[in-house]
Amino acid sequence: MFVRIKSESELVSYFEVPENLSSLELQDKITFQLSQIFSNFFNAYAKAYNRRFGRKGALEVVGDFITG
Repeated sequence: MFVRIKSESELVSYFEVPENLSSLELQDKITFQLSQIFSNFFNAYAKAYNRRFGRKGALEVVGDFITG
């Protein structure tokens, strides 16, 4: 999977971040928004995978492998 992240100014515009934030606050807000998007994507993928293959319950770690 390839991911392209837009420039900071494009992200500020996309997420409608207030312009009066400090640099650190701005970075924190954008980081949180991007993390939430990736989290939602991977959670949706895992749910679809589990539905497709009829998986239920928690995964187990056995030795160096994850089983389910």
